[in-house]
Amino acid sequence: MGLRLVNKNIPSALIVVAFGIFISWMFELEQQGLKVIGKMPQGLPFPNAAALSIPFDLLLELIPDAISMFAADDDDDDALAWLRDGSLADSSVV
Repeated sequence: MGLRLVNKNIPSALIVVAFGIFISWMFELEQQGLKVIGKMPQGLPFPNAAALSIPFDLLLELIPDAISMFAADDDDDDALAWLRDGSLADSSVV
């Protein structure tokens, strides 16, 4: 694809969207009858309580899965030593 020649670190879809926005603005396509999305919200959405409302029993049910996923991603041979030894003290960490 020809867009890879621009910069391989920039996704080609982003370049296409930016080009479309520029063309729409440059030729005032909205005033010529083209429907556009309108103003886009700026910034991050405000967190609400609905996103944080996880039932406590479900949370307790998910904890063993989370620990097993952490253990499965054990790149460091001694990453879970604190769990096996029952202590958080590690002589290699200063």
